[in-house]
Amino acid sequence: SHANLFLASLSGADLSDAFLTGTDLSGARLMKANLSNGELIRANLRKAVLLSADLSGAFLLQADVSGAQLAHANLVGTKLPGAKLYGANLFLTELRGADLTGAVFSETGKGVMATGLVQEQIDEAKASPHDPPTLTGVDDYSSGEPLVWRGKQSKE
Repeated sequence: SHANLFLASLSGADLSDAFLTGTDLSGARLMKANLSNGELIRANLRKAVLLSADLSGAFLLQADVSGAQLAHANLVGTKLPGAKLYGANLFLTELRGADLTGAVFSETGKGVMATGLVQEQIDEAKASPHDPPTLTGVDDYSSGEPLVWRGKQSKE
């Protein structure tokens, strides 16, 4: 944990069940990497390249995933409470059952929004009714309509 893997090349690596709390993975290349069921609490994944990566079941409490490339990534059942996802590319990212409690998809003061999302992806996720994800200013990639949190509740 708390390792410095800044700009590391870890494409295809098997990091399943890894304990990466506080690790700096900013700018790392993790294409097709397996991070399933990993613990990435407060990890720095800013601008990381996670194309087609498997993060299913991972725990990303307050992780910074801003500006990351997550297109085609598997986030099924991933826990993202308080994660920063503004500026991230989430095109065709699988979010079924992902916990988006308090996740931030837009930094409205700076006009930085997550991209590539469609309403169906958001509808497949869940969150606490007391702390839904921040989607202000984030538009559906396909329709151009604003994304809306419709309140699928996580078990608390």
